[in-house]
Amino acid sequence: MALLRDLPAFDRSLKQGQYEPNRFMPRRLERLTLGLVGLGRIGRAVADRAKTFGLNVLATSRSAEKQDGAIRLLPLEALLREADVVSLHLPLNPQTRHIINRKRLSLLKKTAYLVNTSRGCLIDPVSLLEALDAGLLAGAALDVFEHEPPLPNDPLVNHPKVIAMPHVAFRSAEALIELRTRAAQQIADVLAGRVPEHVVNPEVFQSRDRQGAYPDRPNAS
Repeated sequence: MALLRDLPAFDRSLKQGQYEPNRFMPRRLERLTLGLVGLGRIGRAVADRAKTFGLNVLATSRSAEKQDGAIRLLPLEALLREADVVSLHLPLNPQTRHIINRKRLSLLKKTAYLVNTSRGCLIDPVSLLEALDAGLLAGAALDVFEHEPPLPNDPLVNHPKVIAMPHVAFRSAEALIELRTRAAQQIADVLAGRVPEHVVNPEVFQSRDRQGAYPDRPNAS
């Protein structure tokens, strides 16, 4: 939203003593197209919020069907060509490392924006810098970087078309309280013989189910 509304540019301009409301041309969110690369829990939460602001939502997902409610699913290359804002919501693995590379950046509209609050290595930083300098996209919002912390002279951090944040998209006073509360609850569940809500390795509990270690497990098969 800050990218589309040119908020950092207006802020810098005003602090420099330049009262120029016509200097930049913000975009209206309504009817723009948001492309979500990844449609897991976070991607769906972003989609719900985007639809509230009147954006059309596209997504690419290996697990979903061709139509997912009001979300139209497309192959990645088609999504990049059509979206006004591309937002990344993928885990990092060998298949997704530098999934946004020089070739795919060239597919974006020159008026498009790229947002990454997921994992820094999803984007090839050299290719992104080249694309920004060449005007192949309008700007980027980056909460994550390939190397963290980035160097003070990192060209992406200091680029005028980039909003850069130090990996704080999740961070709030409320989120930190919830983080600790949920972690404590997971520990309490395991100690009480219950399966915790967020299990990274469910095969461990499936094995224990077969051995009768969790006879009262509510969601056991």
